[in-house]
Amino acid sequence: MLKWSFSLFFLVVSLVFGDSGYIIDNYKVDIDINNKNIYSVDENIEVNFLEPRRGIYRILPEQFNGREIKISNLKTNVQTSAKDEGNYIYLRMGDPKRYIT
Repeated sequence: MLKWSFSLFFLVVSLVFGDSGYIIDNYKVDIDINNKNIYSVDENIEVNFLEPRRGIYRILPEQFNGREIKISNLKTNVQTSAKDEGNYIYLRMGDPKRYIT
């Protein structure tokens, strides 16, 4: 049930912060929870760009249901810059000097 709730949460966040310049073709989230209540989240996003773009943004909340979420060990397979702004971490994935088509 918890995995379903998180999947629904991530889907809603993706739709709310969506952009018309690309389509998310595949969005897969795997969540493992250990006995110390530490969540390991593996997220794979396949994007089809409809026009030249420099990448995508991913916004990660640092609070959920009034509880603080400590985020660490962020890794991506593309050039990424991160900015911690209050209750959210903003990830800019892509090269700011190169367009992707």
